[in-house]
This record gives sequence, structure tokens and C-alpha cells, in this order.
Amino acid sequence: MKIMNKILRTKNSNVNIINFVMIIGVFVLLTMGCQQAKNLVNSNTATNSNTATNSNATATTNATSKANSNSAATTDSNANTTSLSRESVEPENRAEPLPVNQPATTPRKMTVTQATRQEKEEIFQLFKKNDDEIEDKMLKSFTVRKMDLNSDGQTEYVAVLEDGFICGTLGNCPQSIYDKKGGEYNVLLEARAQVIKLEKNSTKGYLNLRTELSNGASSSFYYIYKFNGKRYLPSKCVEITYDPKEKETTINCDEIG
Repeated sequence: MKIMNKILRTKNSNVNIINFVMIIGVFVLLTMGCQQAKNLVNSNTATNSNTATNSNATATTNATSKANSNSAATTDSNANTTSLSRESVEPENRAEPLPVNQPATTPRKMTVTQATRQEKEEIFQLFKKNDDEIEDKMLKSFTVRKMDLNSDGQTEYVAVLEDGFICGTLGNCPQSIYDKKGGEYNVLLEARAQVIKLEKNSTKGYLNLRTELSNGASSSFYYIYKFNGKRYLPSKCVEITYDPKEKETTINCDEIG
């Protein structure tokens, strides 16, 4: 009996050992499985993270590239705009066929150019000699243009002082025409007018001129000037009245100032 109990205890002990070993084995397997699963999860997470990072980097690169492209396009557009703007604000400096003070009719092609600074200042001094009220500061309102009135290849100078004080409320400004021979300026015409216009006809080779001036709301005048071989003199003087209707009346040219 004692021997049997001892055998049974020994047998039970062996069984317990085997069970314990099996439990340990299962635990080890489970632990290894969990670790592998964890590593797999971490690996997938890292892969996804790298993919996302690369994707963001690619997107950032594309965005930067697009921004640079847009910036380049904007620069080109501005350059074109600046070029077009400059071309508009600074047109090519060339002489064009222009009439004197924009006359209604131009008898022939007339090339008009601006006088040089020296020519402008020289002629301005001639204006000052004829009118004590003209001051040096009025030079900025003084314009001198050059044109050939008799087609001899030599230019005449058309000068006008458009100063509010000198022209008065009616806008009849002092205007003169000169030629230049032997370094001296010669007066061809002196008048007060709002405009000087070129006529179609000529006298002694020089184009006839028409001056227009205001006398207020009720009337105005125009004078036709013809060249007499030395200078322009009025040959026809007309007053235009507007009340009750427009009417032209020829007046004595000797009466004009």
C-alpha cells in the first residue's frame, strides 16, 4: 500500500511537471506571437508614416513648383504691363504732321517740331521786351514750335504765351511768328488770339493765316492775315455776333489793336 501511494505521488508529480512545462511553452508561444504582432503593427505604422511624409514632401515640392511658376508668370505679365505702360507714357519722339493750334483745315502736309531750349529762351526775351508785365516765371507757360510756312526749307517759329494773367479771362493770348536770318529773329506776325489757323491759300509764297479771338459770350472775331513780302498784315477782319442769331459783319482792319 505504501509502495502504491509512493508510485502514485511520483506519477502525479510527473504529470504536474509536464503540465507546468506545457503551460510555460504556451505562454512563451503567446508572448512571441504578441511581440511579432506588435513588431508588425509598428512596421506598418512606420511605413504609413514614411509614405505620408513622402506624400507631404511631394505635395510641398509641387506646391513650391507651382508657386514659382505662378511667380514667373506674374513677373512676365508685369514686365509686359511695364513695357506697354512705358511705351504709352514715353512714345517715340518723332515729328508728325500737325497744324498750328489744331486748325480746322491743313492745306498741305506740315511737319511741326519743338524749338530747342535755347531758341525758346531767346524768343521769350523778345516777348518780354514787348510787354513789361511778362515775368521770367512765365517761361513755363511759353511754347515755341517750328514749321516751314513758305516751303523754302527754313523753319519759322510760332510762339504763344499761355499764361492766365497775360491772356485774361477771355483767353486771348499773345502769339507771334518769327523767322531767323543771319542769327537774328525777325517778327512776321504779332497778335492776340485764342488760336492761329492755317488757310489753304498762300500769298507771296507764305500760307495765309487766320486768328480767332473771343469778345465774350455775345461776339467773337476772326482775322485773315496775308504776307506782304516782309510780314503778315490783316487783310480781312470779321466780327461774329450771336444775338439773336449768328451774323458775320466785315469791319475795318485798321480798328484792330
